[in-house]
Amino acid sequence: MQDPVARPLKKAAGLESADIKAASMDRGKEDAAAMVPCMPEVVLQAALPSPFQSMKEYIRRHYRRQILAELENRVAKGMLQKPDAGGREPAFLRLGACTLGDMAFWRCDPYTVLADLRVKAELNAKKQIVTRDLYCELLIDMRKNGAFEFGEAGLLEERPARSGWMLSGYLVPILSREEVERGAEELLLRYCPRAWTNRREHDAYILADRMGLRVERLPLYRKRSTRSMLFFDDGTMLAAEEDRDGRIRGRPRLVCIKAGTILINTNAVHKDACQMEIYHECIHYDWHFMFFRLQDMQRSDASGLNTGRVIVAEDKAMQNPMKWMEWQARRGSFGLMMPQSRMRPLIAQIQADPACGGLHAGQRMDRIARCIAREYALPKYRVRARLIQLGYIAAKGALNYVDGGYIEPFAFSLDHGGKNYSFVIGRESAFALYQTDETFRRHIQSGRYLYVDGHICRNDPRCVRQRAWGMRLTPWANAHVDVCCLRFAHVYERRGVTDCRFGILHSDEEYNSHYLAFAQGKGRNSEREQLEEMSRMMEALPATFHEALTFLMKQAHVTIEELEEKAFLSGRTISRLRTEERREYSLDQVMAICIALHLPPWLSRGMLQRAGFILRPTRQHQAYQFILDCLFMDSVEDVQAFLLRAGYQKLRLTSHEA
Repeated sequence: MQDPVARPLKKAAGLESADIKAASMDRGKEDAAAMVPCMPEVVLQAALPSPFQSMKEYIRRHYRRQILAELENRVAKGMLQKPDAGGREPAFLRLGACTLGDMAFWRCDPYTVLADLRVKAELNAKKQIVTRDLYCELLIDMRKNGAFEFGEAGLLEERPARSGWMLSGYLVPILSREEVERGAEELLLRYCPRAWTNRREHDAYILADRMGLRVERLPLYRKRSTRSMLFFDDGTMLAAEEDRDGRIRGRPRLVCIKAGTILINTNAVHKDACQMEIYHECIHYDWHFMFFRLQDMQRSDASGLNTGRVIVAEDKAMQNPMKWMEWQARRGSFGLMMPQSRMRPLIAQIQADPACGGLHAGQRMDRIARCIAREYALPKYRVRARLIQLGYIAAKGALNYVDGGYIEPFAFSLDHGGKNYSFVIGRESAFALYQTDETFRRHIQSGRYLYVDGHICRNDPRCVRQRAWGMRLTPWANAHVDVCCLRFAHVYERRGVTDCRFGILHSDEEYNSHYLAFAQGKGRNSEREQLEEMSRMMEALPATFHEALTFLMKQAHVTIEELEEKAFLSGRTISRLRTEERREYSLDQVMAICIALHLPPWLSRGMLQRAGFILRPTRQHQAYQFILDCLFMDSVEDVQAFLLRAGYQKLRLTSHEA
């Protein structure tokens, strides 16, 4: 039977941008063939009974008789005698009345645990029965399947103080954030003592090699969400090349993996971008070996864990050792790549640069992250994540990669942007939320908000402006996104899915205006005046499509040639649509015209009705409705890209000339 530890433990996918692997809980989805998981920054935990057995249970099941026999022998030899326990007279342990009580565990080294046991004992001394609380030490070598030696023993009040890392009942270190940071730096300097002064030595491959680990790369079969795995024992994996769409190239082959191997999945990670995965597995190897060996000893298949995610209170975090290990490995891997004791002085140095003067917080963090990434050849998104991890919350406004590009750095009140809140959302994520969340959909359909450069922003000239490259936040809004943009909360749910929920619009005033570019020009009217203007606009809009199109083009001061360029329609088609009524119109052409003219939702609905269209609750029509409600200030080109990325048909704009 294959050693259970040779199989991978399941993990759940993670969030930040990304946000599970074989030894990491936030680097991929579930894995079923080697152990590695990577998990989110928030300590999460499945609300299920643990499938793992603890060291306490193992000791009680396997060592109880030996422990009590050793204590009996020591008592008989007078090693535990005290004046009040019988003076110099021999004492005897009443085995049947002794019980093993609480246990504490301490890490001696990566492979050895000191078990500190409390024993409730009855002593028979001078024909009297005396109850005593005793302690007993066990030094357990997890490399030898739990072989142990007895250490000190005595009365509980004489138990010595302990030092080093305390371990949970599952032999997972119990560490605070600062202890994880210090532990990561100690691990790095233990194997790479010149890493601080020699950048070439500060390398994940060098660290793994000096720890006795080999790094191999394989295209793992059907495991695109698994980024890396760590093998403590020999095992096997199926390998097969996959293209971007998940299609298999060639037949899967069985590959033997030796113990002490970090396996990188080339179907998920580029060969030049696996430093973090290696660091992650190095943390597991040094900090969590005892946990994996304990599960092996107990023949408990840890891969059966349902690693669903729910947010839990901190005091329950230790109930799921896999989750706790994944948090440690994720934080520790950042600590290995960007040690805190080097990062903080570097950040302070860049902040003091006069070039940062006059920049808002998001712009400063953007400059800092780019400088560090460039200077140390680190991925920008990793640097951004590390800044946030170290408490620089303003870095949430920097280096946000959305819909294929970086959006402008922005700033917000730190009171409103901490925890797991975000002011950024991509078009696809916004559309998914639009489909599933009625509250969000109702707000978008109201016309009060539109999608602007990675934000769902107030539809107000004070907040947004049209630029040559598209809609952007005004300078004031860019520095105060918490006042004018929706805030989203990442919610971890049981299937390991990260979801966005409608957040909070932070504002000192209630804002209820609709976008009225066609109706109000550049003015700012009251809500009542705006609604009246909308009503007058709809009454003035001709009843036929071709007349309405001519009217709106005139209102927007758009020529046929300009609309031809913006809507990706031929001038001949636009001329026909302007001058003659047709029995049938192309929905895609009408959509393109509404987008090219940037018609607000209430006006685009009127144009669709005049062309004889009603959007139905189909997938494609839902996408069209979202575009008209939220993306109407985008270009037709951006809308086409959105439809393609979201898995929908693009607007067909070249074949309808009849």
